[in-house]
Amino acid sequence: MSQQEASLVAVQDRASALASEAERSHHTAKSDAATLLEQARSEAGALVASAREQAERIKRDSDRELAAATARRDSITAQLTNCLLYTSDAADDLHCVDPGGRRIIKKTTRIG
Repeated sequence: MSQQEASLVAVQDRASALASEAERSHHTAKSDAATLLEQARSEAGALVASAREQAERIKRDSDRELAAATARRDSITAQLTNCLLYTSDAADDLHCVDPGGRRIIKKTTRIG
């Protein structure tokens, strides 16, 4: 075997070794990437679940606050309506109202 052939065999062996090393590196990198991707998906799933839970809690709280505000509004509206009706009724019948706006009820006695 000549020196050139020996040199060629050595280069081919080195190329084969480098190709094997590159294949191992590629396989390791691919495996690491798959692991990182799975971890990222898991973390993303946990974050989404946490955000959903927080959004549901906020919605429940805001629904409860809205119901309380609506009840307060309805109560105030009822009070104002009663008040306006009362003064309106009192204004229609000036002879039966005291200076404070209260209706004066005359007692009638029955003799019988």
